[in-house]
Amino acid sequence: MDKVKAAGWYIVGLGVLILSISMLVAFISGGVWLADKVLAWLGPIMWILLGIDILIFLPLTLFKKTKPYAGIAIFSSSYVFGLGLWMFGLLLTFFHWGYWGVIIGLIFLGVGVVPTAMLATLLNGEFLALGILLLFTFITFASRFLGLNIIENSD
Repeated sequence: MDKVKAAGWYIVGLGVLILSISMLVAFISGGVWLADKVLAWLGPIMWILLGIDILIFLPLTLFKKTKPYAGIAIFSSSYVFGLGLWMFGLLLTFFHWGYWGVIIGLIFLGVGVVPTAMLATLLNGEFLALGILLLFTFITFASRFLGLNIIENSD
């Protein structure tokens, strides 16, 4: 009877393992599908938002009354840049290294798909994609820190 009970637990464990792997694959597949759809319109929005940050919000930091609002706008735009960067990294990682690459990237606190995508594009010789990843990594952090700095110094 103990052998039957032990075999039953092994079957339950195997079922849980298969279910977990299936859910992970479904999550990654859904994320890739969503990123593909969203980046079609988020990519152009990111470039437009960058232009608005540079041409409108940066000059507004010169005036005392509008400085904190411009800082908040620049800081807020960093989240749009970060979302687009993460989705682009997810797509590139999945395209080059498939599910295992994405899983490895997600193990690194979720943001790891961007460094994983950088490594994948570097090793596959896609230097334009690598340049875009590096550029928007810089833009994401620069807008975040610049926005915070503007907000803090708007007294």
